[in-house]
Amino acid sequence: METILFFDGACEGNGTPEARAFWGWIAQQGGRDLARAYGAVDKDMVQTNNTGEYSALVSGLAGLADLRARGQDLGAVIVKGDSQLVINQARGVWAVGAAHLAPLCERARALAQAVGVTAWEW
Repeated sequence: METILFFDGACEGNGTPEARAFWGWIAQQGGRDLARAYGAVDKDMVQTNNTGEYSALVSGLAGLADLRARGQDLGAVIVKGDSQLVINQARGVWAVGAAHLAPLCERARALAQAVGVTAWEW
């Protein structure tokens, strides 16, 4: 059975000093919810749509890693998101041009490998 991780992020006032970015994710297996979470991007981080997207991906992958550590069989793991940039950077297809995104991408890649992501879909 496969596990699908859906993630999304957004930012009100993208890139401005007043901006606030948010994220959310849900993991499903066989149409059943396994886990979900949502929140705000850490106030110390740059507040953009992309940090919202990456925060969702990293949190979701960490959630899957936790499920696996507790004995959940995830099967094939498919990641689905609406950010072409984040999907392609996390897959290693595109370079990470923004310095503030590099650590998030590195974390996402490491977690993706740890949980055994088999496919990325934009």
